[in-house]
Amino acid sequence: MNLKGRPFAGQSGAVQGLIVAAHADARIDRAFSTFSTANPSIFLDIDRERAQSLGVRIADIFAALQATLGGYYVNDFTLFGRNWQVQLQAEAEDRRDIDDILRVHVRTAAGTMVPMRSLASVRIEVGPQTIVRFNNLRAVTVQGNPAPSVSSGAALIAMEKIADRTLPQGFDRAWSGTPFRERAAAGQEAAILALAVLFAYLFLVALFESWTIPVSVMLSVVVAILGVSRG
Repeated sequence: MNLKGRPFAGQSGAVQGLIVAAHADARIDRAFSTFSTANPSIFLDIDRERAQSLGVRIADIFAALQATLGGYYVNDFTLFGRNWQVQLQAEAEDRRDIDDILRVHVRTAAGTMVPMRSLASVRIEVGPQTIVRFNNLRAVTVQGNPAPSVSSGAALIAMEKIADRTLPQGFDRAWSGTPFRERAAAGQEAAILALAVLFAYLFLVALFESWTIPVSVMLSVVVAILGVSRG
């Protein structure tokens, strides 16, 4: 189930309330979500106007950060009968701390080097580790299992009622994956069974090359099913 709506803080409170209500329902065995808004991340705030005034391109800033902190592919060369890749990267001790980001230097259009400290600032932000989108809206994925001896259809209906009862205003819920297909196919069992019987009859008609013989075969199957259910 995907919860669609509000900002991350509101989504976190809504999903926790939904999970608590689901645990209180005997038809739901276990409901959980990996969504969390307490994941710290480093945000680099680049002063684009100052970078432009110093003659530094934004693309050069990102390239310098990639080459220093991550890795930058340069080229290939052949030596000793093997092909080798040249990867540009700073030493581990020079990219271990947050302050190391501000010690990166970027070349300006005039050829001089400007420290990252003069172009950007670093701050710690807390938020979700990954952002999930469902139908172009921010969403939270909630997973769960039906309780023992409870069918998946009954568990899905129970979860829908719980969500409608507990979700705050402004939130919506929607199924995805296998539950979505199961709910979409609900109420079509009779039509599917009728099509199965029809195709089985047509296959028997092609096999026996007769329109009447398959009728007796189909009736015998019905009698056999009745006998098993009665036994």
